[in-house]
Amino acid sequence: RYVGAHVPNAFVVGYGLDYAERYRNLPYLGILKPSVYE
Repeated sequence: RYVGAHVPNAFVVGYGLDYAERYRNLPYLGILKPSVYE
């Protein structure tokens, strides 16, 4: 089994991962605050 990164159970964005077509181009991984997507 190969693991690239361990991340918490959270909404992760960056490096191609997005929310509402935003944050996709971030050059790092970030975690959105729940107030952004609730």
